[in-house]
Amino acid sequence: MKMGYLRVKRKKELEEFIKVADTEEVYFDLTDEFDVSFGTELSSLLEKLKKADKLTIRGLKDVADSVAELSSFLRIIQDASVDLILLNEADGAMLLSPHGIEGTMYLEEFIKTKDEMQALRSKKLGRPLQNYPDGFYKAYLSYYEKESKVADAALKLGVSEKRFYQMVRLFEA
Repeated sequence: MKMGYLRVKRKKELEEFIKVADTEEVYFDLTDEFDVSFGTELSSLLEKLKKADKLTIRGLKDVADSVAELSSFLRIIQDASVDLILLNEADGAMLLSPHGIEGTMYLEEFIKTKDEMQALRSKKLGRPLQNYPDGFYKAYLSYYEKESKVADAALKLGVSEKRFYQMVRLFEA
């Protein structure tokens, strides 16, 4: 079956899509002024897709607002063996290859992992974590190779000797 989907704000957009897309059924979600919708029609469409169906969309921006949503959409399309037709080739055609889909899934996991780490950082009690100051590694090597004393290394970095020792312990752990 030939189906189409798009997000629309105006009737004119829907009419233009119907003229261009050769479909038997058209699903669409109405958007607000920022092109945001609840995606209820998209969800309904995705549940109905079967092998050998053809789905026409304007572009991937119509089906996803985030990398996670895009990855999920592409996974559903791939698993259902649906032929996806993009009217706007510039909007994501390269992602439809197997490598593109794999890349999108990797990106989704990457973002998820980074978000989890950021959440853990924000929940940490106590003083915020401090980064190593610029030039730490150079000062550390000088100290480690006994070319300079702790006081000199700490002075170069603008930290106390106690703080320098803490950074060394953390670095060597």
